Amino acid sequence: MIKITDILGLLNEGFKTHYYKDIKTYKVCELVKQSEESIPRPATYDGRGNYTFIQDDTNGLIIYHRIIDQLENEEDLELGFGRNSQTKETYTVKSVFFGQQPAIEDDNIEDINYYLAKEFKKLMPRTLDLADTNRIVVTGIEYNKEVVKEEEGVEYVPESILFSINSTITITGIEQCNTLTCN
Repeated sequence: MIKITDILGLLNEGFKTHYYKDIKTYKVCELVKQSEESIPRPATYDGRGNYTFIQDDTNGLIIYHRIIDQLENEEDLELGFGRNSQTKETYTVKSVFFGQQPAIEDDNIEDINYYLAKEFKKLMPRTLDLADTNRIVVTGIEYNKEVVKEEEGVEYVPESILFSINSTITITGIEQCNTLTCN
């Protein structure tokens, strides 16, 4: 069965088709404090309690995803085939975009956050090619720098790009069960 990290990888591939230069993408990130007094920063989990912090490149756009909540995890024994039941998982995901405005060469854009949020929202598919039952629903866009700053632990820098796209991702699949384990 496909996993949420696979879906986020597909989203990242779609985001990389945008004309913006130097897009760096990450899949799942968590907010981690480097010290007691520091604000939380996005970091990828390396295993064994270790994290690698996402660095702010000065000339690119960084995209990372946070799983805010797993809304439901259902198993339907009536659907599927044989011992392999159908499962349905629903997640609330926040995709955060930040970077530096000078990488955009169009001086006619007044609010770069609003403009790019609309552009990247168009790149999010409603359904995924893997199955007709996998769905992505965009539930909102936040391009207010202060809202994202407080929630995401990203420090605001003048002329920076900072917005997020909130979505609900539903994954439906068939669990492949052997005699003792399910994959």
